[in-house]
Amino acid sequence: MIWMNSIYKNAIAATFMKVCTNKNMADITTKDITEACGISRQTFYNYFPDKYAVVSYLFDVAAQRITEPLSSGMGTVYSTIHAMLKNVQNNRSYYQSIARFQGQNSFEDYFCAYSIAYYAHLIKKYHGEDALTPAIQFEIEFNCYAVTKIFIQWILNGAKDPTEQLAKKMTDAMPSRMKTLLSIDEAAPGLQS
Repeated sequence: MIWMNSIYKNAIAATFMKVCTNKNMADITTKDITEACGISRQTFYNYFPDKYAVVSYLFDVAAQRITEPLSSGMGTVYSTIHAMLKNVQNNRSYYQSIARFQGQNSFEDYFCAYSIAYYAHLIKKYHGEDALTPAIQFEIEFNCYAVTKIFIQWILNGAKDPTEQLAKKMTDAMPSRMKTLLSIDEAAPGLQS
């Protein structure tokens, strides 16, 4: 029965993406989603409390797939950032719709918080709890806030700039201690001394 729940959840999420390609997220209602999906409001609420939860779910699913190589020690930070940018380019209309929405529950805030938590998790995973010093935490937050602003602007400008170049700029701009701990250009970040 669990697989059935994920089928419904994924169908609602896929429909939401389609609705977002034709309408700004701020203007989308639960009714828009349920009518496009052919479900009742109650069915929608069985899976998501609101449209913001759908955005979070879609991002979490994509991020888990994209970050898996890095999380398992086989990818690089550069390749992960590049894959994230390519995913956005391939779903440009959807990401433009959700990036336009500002304020509470914005994709911008969610992306930034996710990035901070993910980098902190990687550093602790590969180097131990003590490696995440207050100075490193500050570098992570500083970097993620800056990268998020650039990322959102890139999306709003049409996500046209080459993903390879932007991924390189983002990794090059990381603070040096953060780069060392994350092994930017090498797989298996835990093996770097």
